[in-house]
Amino acid sequence: MKKTYASILALVAIPVVVLASAVVPGFAETRSPVTTPARSGPHEAPKPAHLKTVRGELVSVDRSAKTFTVRHMVDKKTQEITFSAEGEAFGALAQVKPGDHIKVTYSPMGERPVAKTVAKV
Repeated sequence: MKKTYASILALVAIPVVVLASAVVPGFAETRSPVTTPARSGPHEAPKPAHLKTVRGELVSVDRSAKTFTVRHMVDKKTQEITFSAEGEAFGALAQVKPGDHIKVTYSPMGERPVAKTVAKV
């Protein structure tokens, strides 16, 4: 009788231990790394990979569209670039007028480069 009782106990205990080891880790607290959610919207642009600089002559400013155009030389040819202006760059456009020579630091994003700074040179 002892042998039968021990074998029945073994038959019941082994599946219970196996089942418990499979279920218990599911109840353990798991922690994911703390991350800041990515913000996207009309007020925030993605972070630029790198900034570029161009020097040239201010051709025109469209304050309602928040854009301005700069004429500069590329491979001994005149070229014009239209920039979007945000924040500090848009405020700096009040200090310059068409015909002034300026330096623009910008991020090449999408269709139109986005000016970060504008300075008269």
